Amino acid sequence: GPVKLPWAACVRYDAQPRIVGSPAGARSLLSTQGNREVTAYPPVKPKTAMLHSLSIPGWGQLNNGSRKKAAFFFAAELFCIGGYFYQRHLVKQSGLTQFEREAYKTDRNTYVIYWIVAKILGITDAYVDAQLADFDITDITPEKLKKPDAETTDEKE
Repeated sequence: GPVKLPWAACVRYDAQPRIVGSPAGARSLLSTQGNREVTAYPPVKPKTAMLHSLSIPGWGQLNNGSRKKAAFFFAAELFCIGGYFYQRHLVKQSGLTQFEREAYKTDRNTYVIYWIVAKILGITDAYVDAQLADFDITDITPEKLKKPDAETTDEKE
């Protein structure tokens, strides 16, 4: 049967392409070789992906099917939040000189800036990926410009 991957496409490799089970409203895509059929879930609206990424780090990327990017943005925001709270803890310690306290405050504020940048990049990435979900990536290279396949090269020799 088909291999069902959450947040991504269901893929089945066969000698004969046939329809792969999919949720209602899904669309089918056939590759150029004719031996692979992919059924993808309906694309998420860009605004929805953007709002999801705003609320929970990486959720917009998961909706778009990018699990690695979702993990990256989640880890980046978690790192910035953790760094903020650690530096905040260091600022509240007693026995620090004024210079050390100011250095810890500067580091704490830097983590806030990094978090804001990571949040904006995550939201923008989710929006752009959702916007380009239906982008046609069909190879339109003319035949005379394509490199010969390895199989055809072996036959000539």
